[in-house]
Amino acid sequence: MELVKGADINSFYLRSMLSLTEENYLKAIFHLSAAEGHVGMNELSKELGTKMSTANAMMKRLSLKGLLDYESYKPVKLTERGRREASSHGNVFG
Repeated sequence: MELVKGADINSFYLRSMLSLTEENYLKAIFHLSAAEGHVGMNELSKELGTKMSTANAMMKRLSLKGLLDYESYKPVKLTERGRREASSHGNVFG
């Protein structure tokens, strides 16, 4: 196992703690918010084929991890950290 030092430790820890579902949500938000910088929950849940309640629960979880800005009934926006993570995992849509 390779040792991770310095600033890379946060990225390593975060990546190791993200589930596949969390990664897919991040990538979808990254893709859908490219034009306007944010995405509505209705659009996101339709894209991922999930219920709004499921998508909202995931937004709360990703927000607690510092990956996006989330407020009920408002579009979500990736933080700088969230954008870095989404882009580092490749593009699920392309």
